Amino acid sequence: MVRGLEIFRDRFRRFEGSFMDLNLIAPCIDHHWHVSKVLDPRRSTGEKELIALSGKSLLPPQDETFHPDIEGLKCRCEQLIA
Repeated sequence: MVRGLEIFRDRFRRFEGSFMDLNLIAPCIDHHWHVSKVLDPRRSTGEKELIALSGKSLLPPQDETFHPDIEGLKCRCEQLIA
């Protein structure tokens, strides 16, 4: 099962990076996920799953040292495709 968990983590990292880099999803200063309006759940299961993230709470690390920078979160939200 450990190998399966490693594969899942690797897929999540690629998933998170690519869609965030395309400005389709963003963690925002309200500590919730925001999703671009250009996504359409009718187009694909993937887009439907991304839309389901909208409004979900972020789960920050317990150690505040690793919390996201507020300015970085603001920037991500501003770059989100309308």
